[in-house]
Amino acid sequence: MEFPFNLDDILPGRITILDNRDSYSNLRIYDLTLGPDCSKEGSGSWTYTQSSNTPWDIKVKKRKENLEIVLDRIGIASAQAQDLHSPITTFKKLISSSQQKIYTIRDVNEPRMIIGMLKVGIKRLFVCDDVGAYHEVDPLCVLDFYIHESKQRCGFGHELFEAMLKTERLDPAKLAIDRPSFKCLAFLEKHYNLKQPSRQNNNFVIYPGFLTDRPVSRPPIFLYSEKVLGKQSSISTKQKLSSLNTGSTNSNSLDCVKVPVSPKEIKSKTFCSSTGSFLNWYDSEDNK
Repeated sequence: MEFPFNLDDILPGRITILDNRDSYSNLRIYDLTLGPDCSKEGSGSWTYTQSSNTPWDIKVKKRKENLEIVLDRIGIASAQAQDLHSPITTFKKLISSSQQKIYTIRDVNEPRMIIGMLKVGIKRLFVCDDVGAYHEVDPLCVLDFYIHESKQRCGFGHELFEAMLKTERLDPAKLAIDRPSFKCLAFLEKHYNLKQPSRQNNNFVIYPGFLTDRPVSRPPIFLYSEKVLGKQSSISTKQKLSSLNTGSTNSNSLDCVKVPVSPKEIKSKTFCSSTGSFLNWYDSEDNK
């Protein structure tokens, strides 16, 4: 993707990070290999200051305007490639968000060209595991990933993704992917052997191992619809009548509660902690 201006003073490195910690902070732009320290000579790092009280400088103003153009154009190109109605990545969305980064890649020998970008950020999600339990997590998410069509299948996407994983110190299986395209899923399977994607109700995709060894802030939650609860109540009534007719007592009031749970979860007691309130309610209903 080519622009009518030089990108060297906007995106200083081959791989440049645009780091926005929160919506109140300034946007830091720096070369990945040199780090965010703007005091290093020749680093090219700079800060987009959102305050209107900063001294007016025509060069600084022009650089800010060009940065907005770059992010908006590449965001539109990414949306078109994914058949989206509106872009996920824009300059305004970046500066108004928190805990988000954009990694860009370009050829420094072509000062007006940019190859692609990768947008990641921390999101609070509820994800469902294999046994139907919902977990509240705050993972790093892949929010947008785009390599220009003329540069695809040349290794640039893999180079950019690897740089992100190394910087964030993450295993690819620990990422949540927002609305991945078929190309993105194929990319992850080819380079990281990620198979069997699990699509969540929130349109994120996770892979096996996503929840393994992840810190738990609260026990997993089992969700039951009114239809399921009504069915359990009906079964309970039938069991009571059967017990009265045969003269037998119901020795186990939990026989009819069919909750998908693995032996590992029973051993770790996560099942008991997450479903205790439901089971107590069920016992009280049975004993009425």
